[in-house]
Amino acid sequence: MISKILAIPCFGFLASISFAQETAHVVGPITDGTLVAPAQPIPKLEIAPEDVLQTQVRDLGNRKITLRQISPIELPPLPDPAVAGK
Repeated sequence: MISKILAIPCFGFLASISFAQETAHVVGPITDGTLVAPAQPIPKLEIAPEDVLQTQVRDLGNRKITLRQISPIELPPLPDPAVAGK
């Protein structure tokens, strides 16, 4: 059987479409169609006004960018590398 291959340029990539018969393989488990719960949104970082040391507003075309220099934020200590690698 001779396979016909059609090459179609699309957005700078070359996509090949083959019209030959091939065997399909299941790559992972087949789901039952149940919807997955959406990921929780990332909470917005709130900075107290007294922690802002300096503020600058820059114009960028039709938008304004606000830059704030803030006092250092207390972070939890880093985990022990031996424990973190497990």
